[in-house]
Amino acid sequence: INVRRLFAFDGNCGTNTVSHTPNPCLGQTQEEANQGWSNYDAADVTVNHRFANGFSLMASYVWGKYLDIISFGAEGGLGPRNPLNFRQNYGTSDNDVRHRFTSSYIYQLPKLKSAHGVVAGLVNDWQNQGVLIAQTGSPFTIFSNGDTGATGIGGDFADLVSGVSLSPAHRGVASYFNTAVFKQAADGTYGTSSRGMLYGPSRVNMDFSLFKEFPIHEFGKLQFRSEFFNLFNHPNFGNPDSTVVDGSFGRLTGASDGRI
Repeated sequence: INVRRLFAFDGNCGTNTVSHTPNPCLGQTQEEANQGWSNYDAADVTVNHRFANGFSLMASYVWGKYLDIISFGAEGGLGPRNPLNFRQNYGTSDNDVRHRFTSSYIYQLPKLKSAHGVVAGLVNDWQNQGVLIAQTGSPFTIFSNGDTGATGIGGDFADLVSGVSLSPAHRGVASYFNTAVFKQAADGTYGTSSRGMLYGPSRVNMDFSLFKEFPIHEFGKLQFRSEFFNLFNHPNFGNPDSTVVDGSFGRLTGASDGRI
């Protein structure tokens, strides 16, 4: 499409090789404008309490729903796929997190009162901290492979195949959803599937630390700390490949770090 534009840059400054017209080598012209809109609704509950015996807890749960027409605006981000109808792109935001629970605690381990001297210095005054995050997956859109809308914007959605279930026979890394539900969008259209209609894998992460401070007379303190990130080595996968006709369409191809 771009090479057919009168002033398109096709690598041959001077003459457009398709239209054979003078070519000043100008690229695309983009407009950044505050024309988008979004909606966010949420409810949250927070607990913050210091218990007896050196145990403190802070926890929160948030339910939220985030809708917009595009989730970022920047140079090169070409905006909604239909330039004549932004509302056609209105749907679940890429940043939507429907359920999220977080909790953190600190626990001063009980002292062994019968210990004295060096033994007391080694076994007493230990502290333990933990941070837990659990949330539902982030939404993703099924894209058609190519600029079927012929606008030069791209990002057109796939067409839905009627009468086919979204759930695969066996959900796993190789098949997160039933890819037979989607097909390449028809030429001249923007696709019939909706934006953000599917959600990726949930995320669960527990960080843990055990530490102790050793006083060094009046000079200061020396701290021993042992930290574990993703303590239970829980697999936190990214969203699957979501472009029709890609060789890995529907597969989970990446994940966050394991236990460190």
